[in-house]
Amino acid sequence: MSSTSAVMPSVPTIQACLKERILVLDGAYGTALQGYQLEEADYRNDALAEHKIPLQGNHDLLCLTRPEVVQEVHRNYLAA
Repeated sequence: MSSTSAVMPSVPTIQACLKERILVLDGAYGTALQGYQLEEADYRNDALAEHKIPLQGNHDLLCLTRPEVVQEVHRNYLAA
């Protein structure tokens, strides 16, 4: 039985790839974001302040309302 392991590309390799194409990071992002225990207000900004339905848990909105949290999760995945 042979064993194979994934090799993490170096930062310069990743940067070179980013110049050529879109890269997709895949992982348990929802679970990682839940660890931040974000509140309803974290999912809102000026444009969403008066939105009628609850937004908490809609992690896609965090790119607009809390980009620093999304960036930190991305950095943690890359570091791992």
